[in-house]
Amino acid sequence: MAKAYEDGSGWAFRLRVQGQDIDRGGFKSQKVAQEEADGHARDLRKSDKQALLDLQRTSVAQALSDYAREVLPHYKGAPQEARRINRYTPITEWLQYAGR
Repeated sequence: MAKAYEDGSGWAFRLRVQGQDIDRGGFKSQKVAQEEADGHARDLRKSDKQALLDLQRTSVAQALSDYAREVLPHYKGAPQEARRINRYTPITEWLQYAGR
């Protein structure tokens, strides 16, 4: 169980759940920080698999891949954006976004 602590002019918490380190800050009170920590822990424990990784654990290629899968289908300029993403991700991942 994470415990909220004072951090500068606000409150923060550190939490480790299923090998994921979560560090959040900027809460106005200890109670709000503790409630947020409990909520994060509860959500991570009840979910089978996290949809997106935490910011510190996500590579640029993975972030671009997630972006291409979730956002590009709704854009008019998707083919051009997919070509840009192709420069940074392996060709096998890009081919599925191009529909090939």
